[in-house]
Amino acid sequence: MYNYEKYLETFKYSVELPGTGDNIEFRSLTTNDMKRLLVYENQSDPLVGEDILDQILTETVLTENFNIDNLYIQDRYFLFIELRKATKGTKYTFPYTCKNCKSQSMQSVDFNQLNVKKREDPEKEVNLLNDNIKLEMDHIKRGDQKKGYKAINKKISSSEKQIEMMLADIASSILSITTPDGTENPPVEKKMKFIGDLPSTEYQKLRDWYQNNDFGISLEHQVNCPHCDYKEETQIPLDNFFE
Repeated sequence: MYNYEKYLETFKYSVELPGTGDNIEFRSLTTNDMKRLLVYENQSDPLVGEDILDQILTETVLTENFNIDNLYIQDRYFLFIELRKATKGTKYTFPYTCKNCKSQSMQSVDFNQLNVKKREDPEKEVNLLNDNIKLEMDHIKRGDQKKGYKAINKKISSSEKQIEMMLADIASSILSITTPDGTENPPVEKKMKFIGDLPSTEYQKLRDWYQNNDFGISLEHQVNCPHCDYKEETQIPLDNFFE
């Protein structure tokens, strides 16, 4: 019987994660993986979709003792992009509607040309409400994120879940809350309620912390309308990402 497995080694890849700096070895997607990816892309429940993505990433990683829960969420996202590059190539084409002339065009991007920022220790203190509240914050890993998502009501709509997932990410990033009454690290449910009760200007400070301390791959890309030459920076959409 022929040993075909040795020929599959040409589909192995290695990449350094921008968050931990670890080298991860992985393989490209197989036909069976692509079937599961279709389930992920067509999943209406974002919580279920994230679990499917965990399974796909875990099965494609070849590094010994790999645990998806130990990945920074930015590294998990980065690894997903690398998996797409290994499976379908570095070039990606997506539809774009010009904000200026409203015409449609197809835009292309080379993932190798996108900016990748390595993780640095973040500024951990965020002051709110005239310094009456001080938060200690840090980057979270997938395991932290999953614990936060357990606080989300599974019966709400998909759009509501997406909002709650964003709040849970921020809540999970809060290590402690300090007020004149003392310091505590409440459960994620209380942190989510705390965030939801903040004035919009104070909530924006938390969003700013995320943006200022972010790392990993950036999907910001300049598009150029071929009809009116309008240019803008836009976020690359990930719809039908593996087609």
